[in-house]
Amino acid sequence: MAVSAMPCWRGIPDNEHMYPLHLKHGHLFVQIDNELWLLDTGSPESFGERSALCMQGRVFQLPKNYQGMSVADLSGYTQVECVGLIGADIIGLFDLLIDVPAGLVDFMTESTPFDGREISVAHFMGIPVIETMVAGQPVEMFFDTGSQLTYVQDGILQDFPEAGLMQDFYHGYGEFNVNTHFVPVVIGQRPYNVRCGELPGLLGDSVLSKGPRGIMGTEWLTDCRIGYFPGRGVIVIDP
Repeated sequence: MAVSAMPCWRGIPDNEHMYPLHLKHGHLFVQIDNELWLLDTGSPESFGERSALCMQGRVFQLPKNYQGMSVADLSGYTQVECVGLIGADIIGLFDLLIDVPAGLVDFMTESTPFDGREISVAHFMGIPVIETMVAGQPVEMFFDTGSQLTYVQDGILQDFPEAGLMQDFYHGYGEFNVNTHFVPVVIGQRPYNVRCGELPGLLGDSVLSKGPRGIMGTEWLTDCRIGYFPGRGVIVIDP
C-alpha cells in the first residue's frame, strides 16, 4: 500500500502537527506545549486538566475525568506527571504516523502516503480492532496504545516462558497485578515476542467477553513505525 512518508519523518518536528512522542513506563505520551498527554486509542473519550485541547487549528472541549478517573489518578497509575488523555474521539479525526524509535507522532487531516504492510482495522464500540496470530491461533485484539501490556483471555499463555509479575490499571477498575508470559504474536505477517497477561476475573469478563478476545498493548511498537488511518480502517507497518 502507498499510504510517501513525511520528508523529515526521522528528523526534528518542523510542522504544527508533528509532536515529540515519549515512551515512559510502557505508555505513550504526546508532548504538546511542553505538557504530556497519554495517547490512548483504547479510551473512547479524552479528558484533561485543561478545559480544551488545540490541535490542527481545532479546539476540543474536554471533561475533567472519564468514568471516575481523574488526571491525578492517571498520573499516579502511569507514574508519569501528565495533564490529560487523548482518546479515540480525537484520534479518530486524524491520520497518525507513530514512530516510537524516533520519538515522533504526526497528526494529519490530509491523506498521507506511507509504504508498508497493510492490515485492516475494524471498530468495536469506537475502539480499533486488529487481527493477530497468538501462539499460532487467530485472535482479534483491541489496538490499545494506552496499555503497557498485551492481554489474551483464551487460556493459552501458561505454556510460554514466564515474564514476571506486573502491575497495571484499567479505568473504572483501578490497579491490579498480573502474571505475564513471553508469547509469540504475529501482526501483518511480522513476528513479535511480547509480554502477555490475562485480565483478572470480573474485569476480563466485562471487557473481553462480547467482542475481541485480547488487547494489543504498546510493546510491539517499540522497534517499528506505523501509520494508523482510522478513517480508512487501515494500519500500515513499516517493513
